[in-house]
Amino acid sequence: MPANRRVRIVFWSIFAHPPRSRNGGRYLMSQIEKTAVVHGASAGIGAATAVALAEAGFSLVLGARRIERLLEVAEPLGADARYLDVTDPESVEQFVAPIDRVDVLVNNAGIVRDRMFANTSEEEFDAVVAVHLKGHFATMRHAAAYWRAQSKAGNAVHARIINTSAGAGPQGSVGPPTSQIGRAPCRERA
Repeated sequence: MPANRRVRIVFWSIFAHPPRSRNGGRYLMSQIEKTAVVHGASAGIGAATAVALAEAGFSLVLGARRIERLLEVAEPLGADARYLDVTDPESVEQFVAPIDRVDVLVNNAGIVRDRMFANTSEEEFDAVVAVHLKGHFATMRHAAAYWRAQSKAGNAVHARIINTSAGAGPQGSVGPPTSQIGRAPCRERA
């Protein structure tokens, strides 16, 4: 499935099910100020997601390890671009500290170790799990803490978390199963 098609499916889930207000009415995402945080935004689905969110009127905070490529994506969108290594807790802390609002978090960072499962080393497997699972947990934990604090302060929270998955995940393949294993738990939530 092409990246732009997958991005359209994701946005259907954001806009087709708008959050309810405290009095039971529905908010339209276009009626509220909105900020999206996208990591893994330097290329591919992450970059396409950033473009689609910008077109939908979101303010963007983009993160990735490949900062040069990230700047190429961020500058035309007027987005805030920051270095982020989701496997490094200090990098995650530095990335999230200056963010003052999050309405949508897109977990898209990913790595591929393209070899057959039998040839994958334990170090390669650990690297994939560190990015695809623990890295997504790290950013979700911060977002959830922010939303909980907002709710406790009496503010309405209209938030979404989007976890991307490997395109080969649903079909499986003998090629890079390590990446599929790392992204498989996200498939149900994407």
